Amino acid sequence: MTSNPTQTLSLAIDGLERNWQGRSVLCFYPDHIIFDQKSLKSASHIHYYHPHAICKDKTHFYLPEDLPEDLSEDSYDLIIGHAPKHKSELKGLLSYALSHCNTKTGLVIFAAANDAGGKSLQKHIIDFGFSCDVFIKHKSRAVIVDMAHQQINANDQSSILSAYSLKMNLSDDTGFWTYPGLFGADKMDKGSQMLVEHMPDEWGDIVADFCCGYGYLSKHIANQTHDFRDLYVVDN
Repeated sequence: MTSNPTQTLSLAIDGLERNWQGRSVLCFYPDHIIFDQKSLKSASHIHYYHPHAICKDKTHFYLPEDLPEDLSEDSYDLIIGHAPKHKSELKGLLSYALSHCNTKTGLVIFAAANDAGGKSLQKHIIDFGFSCDVFIKHKSRAVIVDMAHQQINANDQSSILSAYSLKMNLSDDTGFWTYPGLFGADKMDKGSQMLVEHMPDEWGDIVADFCCGYGYLSKHIANQTHDFRDLYVVDN
């Protein structure tokens, strides 16, 4: 049997037997099974987050720059998602979810395959100072955080959660911001530094920067030369 964290997440949601009518839901890294989750159909609104979403306006997708930082009374009743492998990205997602979920009735549920970080999910939750239940199925695990049952001090909680973010401002005065999980998110990688030092003098009409990361190399090209017509910047 192969791992199936999506099915595990779906079963964990259904096992709660809660009525989500009129409730608000945020889903990180959704797929077709989550889109078709019957128990969530009655929610008043469902927002989806994916850093590479293409049709965000049509399907209520959030990109990293779109996620509201201060929801005040509009916190989510349910926040669910697939846990990414990259630790800093995972901590950023968990931090956002735990700090933007309704503290009285909200639930946070994340799932991952056992061989892709699922076994350490509970530890990450505990490290944030929260308790959780664990649902195991299909060689995957889902952690379920019931916000109403947390004993952590509000000030301590705020301090812990603020240490991680889904949006990172770089400290090199370039004006760039990025997000955890992106290659070289917190630094300038050596490959880009080397390319900057060996830039050609002529570019032609069309320039493409594949695997651009947060755009450091492209910005350098745009600032240093003006002899091209189009600059395409691509990252998946």
